[in-house]
Amino acid sequence: MSGANYDQCIHGRACTVTYLSRDPQIHCLGPAGPRLETHNRTANFLALALAIGFALMLAYVELSARWELRLARLGERTEGRIIERTSNAGKNRTTYSVRYLIDTPQRMGMTGWVTVGRSLWEQLHSGTIVSVLYDPDHPGRHRPSFGFRYVEFLAEPSAG
Repeated sequence: MSGANYDQCIHGRACTVTYLSRDPQIHCLGPAGPRLETHNRTANFLALALAIGFALMLAYVELSARWELRLARLGERTEGRIIERTSNAGKNRTTYSVRYLIDTPQRMGMTGWVTVGRSLWEQLHSGTIVSVLYDPDHPGRHRPSFGFRYVEFLAEPSAG
C-alpha cells in the first residue's frame, strides 16, 4: 500500500480497498497490483534458487559417479593399511570413517580417508590390509574398493 493511501486511512478519510468479488473477506488496503508483483517476484526468485540448488546437487553426484567409474575402470590395485578409525557422534547420527595408507610406484606414503557403515567400521582395525584402487595418471586419486558409493564390484564368474 502506498504511503498516501495509508495516511488517508489512519486519519479517517476515504481510502482504496481492493477485494475479491467472490469473497469480499479477502481484501487489502490499496491496489493489489504492487503486492501481486512483489509476491510473483519472490516466488520466481525462490523457484530459481531451488532449481539452481538441485542442479548443483545433481552435478555433484554426476561428477562423483564419473570419478568413481573412471577409477573402477582404469585404476590399478595396490595394498593399503588401515592406520586410524574415527567416529563422530552428531545430533541425529554417528559418522564412521577410516584413514588408510598406501604406497604406489609414483608416490610413497599417501593417506586417505573414507566414510563407512558401522558394521564395516567395526571390522576394520588398525593394521588391517585392504585393497585400494588408484589412478596411475593421478596417483593422488585413490579409494579402497569398499569405499565406492556409486560403483559396486561383483565377483567374477567361475569357469566351468
